[in-house]
Amino acid sequence: MLPQALQLLCCRKICLNSNCGKKSTHSMVSLWALDRLSEMGAEEVVPDFIQRLRHEDALQRERACEALGRIGGADAVAALNEQAVHDPTQTVRAVACRALGRIGSEAAADPLARLALESEDVQVRAAACRALGRIG
Repeated sequence: MLPQALQLLCCRKICLNSNCGKKSTHSMVSLWALDRLSEMGAEEVVPDFIQRLRHEDALQRERACEALGRIGGADAVAALNEQAVHDPTQTVRAVACRALGRIGSEAAADPLARLALESEDVQVRAAACRALGRIG
């Protein structure tokens, strides 16, 4: 087993160097690396996940939202708030809402409330409502 610092370095390198199409093997390795990074919970990788939120592949963006939800922190909340409101894919917006609920930050309450009331997508509205329930 590799020491955690080496695992972190390897996974970051994989994620930062993966800009392949969504069906490529390299992209699947990148998704695996994203999962490992978030399981480590190291806040120093939050900028990597925030960068991944701009990936063209919606699955990559979903995984980045999930990872940010596991890691937390003010930067993660700000990025997830933005993603929940502005991502072009409704599934990614819903995943961002769930991630915000997992973090439980009151800084997410206003954007989530607006989404719960105003989103045209039922999946996003439901995810925003559940996230608000977790925040309290």
